[in-house]
Amino acid sequence: MATCGQIRTVPEPWVLLPLYSYDESLAMFSSFSGAGYRQAIGQLEESLPGGERDLLKAANAYGSSIYRVLGEGHRYVLDKTPRYNLVARKIFQTFPRAKIIILWRNPLAVMASISRTWAKGRWTFPSYEIDLYEGLVELTRAAEENKGHFLPIQYEEFVRDPESHLLRIQNYLDLEPDSFDLNSIDGKAFQGKMGDPTGADEYGSRISSASVSRWHESFGSKYRQTFGRQYLEWLGQERLSIMGYQMDDLVAELGEIKPTSGSLADFVSMKAGRFKTICQSRIFLWSRSRCKKRLRALRLD
Repeated sequence: MATCGQIRTVPEPWVLLPLYSYDESLAMFSSFSGAGYRQAIGQLEESLPGGERDLLKAANAYGSSIYRVLGEGHRYVLDKTPRYNLVARKIFQTFPRAKIIILWRNPLAVMASISRTWAKGRWTFPSYEIDLYEGLVELTRAAEENKGHFLPIQYEEFVRDPESHLLRIQNYLDLEPDSFDLNSIDGKAFQGKMGDPTGADEYGSRISSASVSRWHESFGSKYRQTFGRQYLEWLGQERLSIMGYQMDDLVAELGEIKPTSGSLADFVSMKAGRFKTICQSRIFLWSRSRCKKRLRALRLD
């Protein structure tokens, strides 16, 4: 969509996430105490005439002011931050007039993409389990609660027939005919510190359907296939249906993949990743405690 002259975008701004950090379901660590912050905002919310509705209005004013400056000279600003899945329902409430598009993708392909892109092919998801679990639950709940108020698109269908789906987007956004130019895509032009660092290198300036079945390559061991089936079962058919997928079809496709590698390395990678996450959390808490003691000593001096 960034090829449309009426749409401005930047790589994953994350600008809305801090606005909802008062929600206890969103863990926040800060030098000023995240728990204290949530307690204070909770008291403030009770004092506001509209309660949380007034907080959401303030979030709207903040986000709108950023988007207005960013999108100067354009009709729309496209904020494509994947981790908004954690606050999807809040975003629907904050921006009731926004044109929201939810891009669904086969959850097994998402898992494979995370492994390939961020874990160098290892089977470990310490920093992304929140997206695979909490994020997807929140996103499907938001979609179910806001039927008819967003445009759903399946990634697999889009890359197979981009022209027809771009036409759907064009109509949804009420844009002029031929607003999108598939021949002018430059993936590298939208790269930044945030976002997928591999897509532009692999597929360049074209929309490719080659990625639809590429996830098969990442499920070459029995451990990974078992993990994938368990993940699908955890998601359940109800959530998968909201996304437009059938569990039986995904399980059958997974079962057709012939294992070509051992499972021990995958098991070790998964356990090592979780152990690393636990250690990082403890080190973070220890460093915060040590910093507080140092500051207390300085005050005494």
